[in-house]
Amino acid sequence: MRILVGAIVALLFIGVSVSFTRKSEAIIPPQEIEEVKIGNQIWMTKNLNVETFSNGDAIIEAKTVDEWKQAFRNKIPAWCYYNNDPANGKEFGKLYNEIAITDPRGLAPKGWRIPGMQDWLILREFLGGRKLAGEKMKSEEGWARSGNGNNESGFNAKPSGLRTFPMIISNRGFMSKGFVSYWWSSHKDKRTKEFWVVSLSSRDNHFFSTFDTYGLDGYAVRCIKNPE
Repeated sequence: MRILVGAIVALLFIGVSVSFTRKSEAIIPPQEIEEVKIGNQIWMTKNLNVETFSNGDAIIEAKTVDEWKQAFRNKIPAWCYYNNDPANGKEFGKLYNEIAITDPRGLAPKGWRIPGMQDWLILREFLGGRKLAGEKMKSEEGWARSGNGNNESGFNAKPSGLRTFPMIISNRGFMSKGFVSYWWSSHKDKRTKEFWVVSLSSRDNHFFSTFDTYGLDGYAVRCIKNPE
């Protein structure tokens, strides 16, 4: 990790004071990005684990339920570790809210982007389609219920779980680490105005896609390299 600069950002929401932890981290040096070529695409082999936008501006860490919800309501970019445990960040990366992935400062490092649905679908079809791609994307260990993949593609998908509201309020919204992995796309559904997400599960080898119906959820980010 880079040098961290601590600061506290105090926000007042309808008379309630909510504190967020603000940290600053340098942009990822290119030599520290691990990548793999799959077909004609180049993907990162790990989920994004940054605390700044591409211009160096810090992104707020939202740990509690109130912090996460207030960040969404006030359009504040935020991230968290699964279960607020930094050890999870090393393996699974961070979970980001919708505002972070749409911020014009750019969440992805220079030369990379958050994939659109077309990027994801190209990957899916290259790896055999909706029912088969998951096995080639999933890591060889770490998935529950004997749901490991063979990682033939080198994508190395880990079951990072998610943070979801308002339906799940136990465990501060964290759920399904070991069972599922969800990633943001940059594509907004024209009808629902929600962003599409894709997922893999330990249950089978299917590649799923849907849209984020609540807007409050936190998912992982896997970046794709811009064409040269």
